[in-house]
Amino acid sequence: MVAKEKAALAKLWEALERREHVHQAHPRLAELEEQVSVALRNYTAGQGSRQAVEEARTKRGAYLKEHGLPPDYAEPRWACQNCQDEGYVNGRPCACLQQAELRSIISNSGLPPKLRAQTFARFELKWYQEHIMTPVGISERRCAIEALALGQKFVATVLEGQARTGLFVSGDPGLGKTFLLSAICNSLLAARVPTLYVVFCDLIAAIKETFNAESGGNSESRIMAAAREAKVLVLDDLGAEQVTDFVINRLFDIVNFRCNHQLPLVVSSNLKVQEIGRLYDDRIASRLWEMCEVVPLYGEDIRIQQKRQG
Repeated sequence: MVAKEKAALAKLWEALERREHVHQAHPRLAELEEQVSVALRNYTAGQGSRQAVEEARTKRGAYLKEHGLPPDYAEPRWACQNCQDEGYVNGRPCACLQQAELRSIISNSGLPPKLRAQTFARFELKWYQEHIMTPVGISERRCAIEALALGQKFVATVLEGQARTGLFVSGDPGLGKTFLLSAICNSLLAARVPTLYVVFCDLIAAIKETFNAESGGNSESRIMAAAREAKVLVLDDLGAEQVTDFVINRLFDIVNFRCNHQLPLVVSSNLKVQEIGRLYDDRIASRLWEMCEVVPLYGEDIRIQQKRQG
């Protein structure tokens, strides 16, 4: 028996044991479950009504809610409910398998633990001032509100299969750019959209690591293919690395491929798009203009504000 089959059987056995444990503690729930089973058997045999089934289910649901028990208390705890940890659905790779492959290809990719808690709901507008105007003619807070809305809209278009453009989130350090990118990633991952998140300098480092004879068999072409072809690519902190011809060529390759194939790209940078052209290449800046909506953030470093407030 292969390891995957053993793991699946272990999950099923654990679910049975959990069900028995809950029923021992809640004998009334065991009775209600039996009533649901009887109502279903009668209905399928043509001897009962659908209303009887719904009434039995309602009673069970009310008991679960009253005692704080989850509706799926007796279900196996699969890491991925979609494929039940098989990795495939209808013969095709599940999103969980695609996500795992992305992380295995590029070291230091994926959201670190701190960023996994950053969601749209936790994006706090209080750090952006209502009374301070920005160069775009609206307040800091209004810019932040619009940035939040654009991030949510981007996720919605990806889920609808309509995303043809991405976002370029710009602003000084400490203004919530990475937070916004993390919220986007967390929303996409929750919706089972394979998403590659990587700090750009880490991506370059992973590519250079393949030149090491002890790199473990990974290749530059494999890493570049992952960055070019990921369902959604999120590049954080563009411009923080040392810019060389090597870096420029790899960045152009990624941006150009995704632009030509209309694959969504989300970028954050302390630089403006115009500065990207001067630092890297006008071709890169031009494609970013074409494929990304610019999302500026303004204000005072949030970390400084938090420290000042104690």
